[in-house]
Amino acid sequence: MNLPQEPRILYVDDEIENLDGFSITFLPYYEVLTSTSAKDGLKLLTDALKDDEPISVVISDQRMPEMDGIDFFKEVSDIAPDAIKILLTGYSDFEVITQAINAVSVYKYITKPWDKDELKETIDKAIELYRLRRENNELLTELKGVNNELGKSNNQLKSALKELEFFIYNTSHNFRQPLLSIKGLITLSEMENDPSVLQEHYKMIGQIIDEYDFFLQNVPELLKKTSVELESKEIDFSGMIKANLGNHTYLQFYKETKVEVEVLNSDVPFYSDEKRLKVLINNLISNAIKFQHPGRAEKKVNVRIVKEKDSVDIKIEDNGIGIMPSQQQMIFNMFFRGSEAHRGSGLGLYLVKQIAEVMQGTIEVSSEKDNFTCFHLTIPNLQPSS
Repeated sequence: MNLPQEPRILYVDDEIENLDGFSITFLPYYEVLTSTSAKDGLKLLTDALKDDEPISVVISDQRMPEMDGIDFFKEVSDIAPDAIKILLTGYSDFEVITQAINAVSVYKYITKPWDKDELKETIDKAIELYRLRRENNELLTELKGVNNELGKSNNQLKSALKELEFFIYNTSHNFRQPLLSIKGLITLSEMENDPSVLQEHYKMIGQIIDEYDFFLQNVPELLKKTSVELESKEIDFSGMIKANLGNHTYLQFYKETKVEVEVLNSDVPFYSDEKRLKVLINNLISNAIKFQHPGRAEKKVNVRIVKEKDSVDIKIEDNGIGIMPSQQQMIFNMFFRGSEAHRGSGLGLYLVKQIAEVMQGTIEVSSEKDNFTCFHLTIPNLQPSS
């Protein structure tokens, strides 16, 4: 709330002569509002707040017919708690004065008839007190906001540290398994003379290395998922997916799986963060190929992309082993793996969901065990057409 350029004073007194004398005396120094009743004075005070032109000082006579000065100031405190209150009284009533100071925090009382210089000095000090009070309140509000932001940042830091601790622990645990597998294959190879068996062992070692190389490529994206701003670039989905398929040649079912890609509304320009979008599509296609059904002769992955003015809908569906209903929400958890029988870091879908949220998008999954899995990704257009 802004302070008015010229201090505003409200004076309430049931005697018109007193109001006129006050106005004539102090109008050269302040903006003066007057009222002959407490009721009208409260309305003036309320209207001033609504108009964002607060009254700095409220002066009231103590003895008025409808409401005395102390009761009037009680209501003033409810409407404008920052306003400074000055009580005028024609009587040296110590009890009234004490009540005024204790009950309604009257800044000062002045006896009638008032002296111009004394009253002006009192009003000037009251105005300065009002300014200090308002500035203090604004600083406290600002400080509260800063403290709230610090609290949020602290909570985010705690969450990030906890997540990092969890990540480091599970990464070390997950890397031990493939290393042990490689060590076991090397031991078997040392005892094997059949070239065809040795070739199969080498192939398995290569697959393990490729899979965890893919995992390591994802780690930088995980670490920067919220720390780097989105970069808008026009996306060529056909080219992106064509290049992406070459990343998965190490997967067991890569050669057997037919991948069909359909891009609708290809003439609609779509802008997004290319690097993050590549990670999303890369992980989803990798999973679609990796979790094909081994006993199914026709292995398929369908990628359907629909570009719209404000967003893109991406559906990646496979006819693989599917996901049990009880696991369909858990698959987005860090290091979750549906079965120990399937190697993997358990990081891919967690990363997909995190990046989708950073891009202000959504991801959903529908699946039926031993039948299909479909991931539905919606990403907003960073530069939608006007």
